[in-house]
Amino acid sequence: MRPRRSLAEAAAALMAAMAAHGLRPRNSGAVHVALLRGGLVRFACKGAIGPPAWAILIDGAQPVGCFGSWKAGATGTWRADGGAEAQQPKTM
Repeated sequence: MRPRRSLAEAAAALMAAMAAHGLRPRNSGAVHVALLRGGLVRFACKGAIGPPAWAILIDGAQPVGCFGSWKAGATGTWRADGGAEAQQPKTM
């Protein structure tokens, strides 16, 4: 079993997973701090107007998180044990 990550490390890893799926916050420092505080975090992505993206980090023995963009219709999940999945919007 991997050693438990600190909450700050978990927030940084969640943000890296978000960036890998195209969600790059305009103000990454503020989003990182908000994730540490807990609860749903709404934020604007680079190049977007308004807060069409969201993320949440849940602390625990193995922190988990999820993220997405209302505007793009994309969602993703992240786990401290290395699991991450993303779902792109479905086209009709």
